[in-house]
Amino acid sequence: MKTFKLTGLILAEKELGDFDKIFSVLTKDKGKIFCLARGIKRPKAKYKSILEIFNSVHLDLFKGKSFFYVTQARTIESRRELKSSYEKISVCFFVFELIDVFLQENHSIPKIFTLLGEFLEVVEKEENP
Repeated sequence: MKTFKLTGLILAEKELGDFDKIFSVLTKDKGKIFCLARGIKRPKAKYKSILEIFNSVHLDLFKGKSFFYVTQARTIESRRELKSSYEKISVCFFVFELIDVFLQENHSIPKIFTLLGEFLEVVEKEENP
């Protein structure tokens, strides 16, 4: 089982069963990928606060049949300032939803990854987005 490390932005999440979630993650190297985090909805889950929408993360993954599986996760940037404003959250959700819908899986476009990171920084610093 080959594991590898990626840096990415959490675009979206979907519940899977009672305790698991599937995350849509935009990475510079692999483009948009889907990652399965097992047990993430349990009360004592290690990565619950790390794997949140808008977070920049380092992920250790291994490839399964359908998904990448998260084995480790570390926060690079959690963007607390952005998450404290309803207006900023609304703007970012709209943009993230567009990117999630229109990007193909495993199709890397590094410029989009860079632009999305810059977009988050600008929105976070703005008074009125």
